[in-house]
Amino acid sequence: SAPPLSLLGDHAGEAQIAAASMGLPEGWGACLSTSEPREIFFVHLASNATQWERPEANTGPTAPATEGAAAADLS
Repeated sequence: SAPPLSLLGDHAGEAQIAAASMGLPEGWGACLSTSEPREIFFVHLASNATQWERPEANTGPTAPATEGAAAADLS
């Protein structure tokens, strides 16, 4: 199927999307929001999850850290 219009970009946002897409982990894409102010966000293509934070290599969509995970790091 065709990608959503936000993945295709527009003339003003194509350079922004291209720059934001460089170096993204496999399975991620950069999009430009349709509402003002137009901002870059990231989509995990397999799950359609979106996030404002740039994903790091080999990660799925970011999830809030849990207290248990933070406590495990302290031991």
